Amino acid sequence: TTSSATSGAMASNEMWIYDTKPTVSLNSSSPSGSANPNSAGEVFKFDVSAANTGFDVSVNTIRFTINVNSTGTIFAKTFSLYKSTDLTTNLGSGTSAGLGGTQNDNTATAGYVVIYPSSAAVVGAGSSATYILKGDTSAMNKNALSGDTLAISIADGDFYWDDGTTVSGNQKVLNLPVTGGTLSY
Repeated sequence: TTSSATSGAMASNEMWIYDTKPTVSLNSSSPSGSANPNSAGEVFKFDVSAANTGFDVSVNTIRFTINVNSTGTIFAKTFSLYKSTDLTTNLGSGTSAGLGGTQNDNTATAGYVVIYPSSAAVVGAGSSATYILKGDTSAMNKNALSGDTLAISIADGDFYWDDGTTVSGNQKVLNLPVTGGTLSY
């Protein structure tokens, strides 16, 4: 007989085990089509669902992608996040910036806004919540000949969450990217 000893160590890739995983989807009543410029207009509506595993999903950070067809219309503007069941409580706000990271970028047609929601942005296990992003679209009527357009989305990797048991900042989300309808001003 032949025997051999092993060290007991095996090579592998790092693995994470999550107690839940959120699903993000576009709400069926997310705004699309004709819109009026507004200092706090609704620009995107989405749903977050938590699996029925006994663990809640806490939303930590969302980076919304912004696309417009007219420069200088939407950057350096305030955006705020609300739950659809409470439109008076602002869960978090951020200032939009062009892709170069400059808030006062008057040449950009693509950019982002990052929102860090408060502790109230929790979705209970086995349930869902609808969130509304409102933004200052008051300058979205500069292009009188063809009209200004705005589209908001959440890209894969731009939704951070935790389940209370693993490291905060998880990016693994079902159903991303989610893209809202185009708003015309």
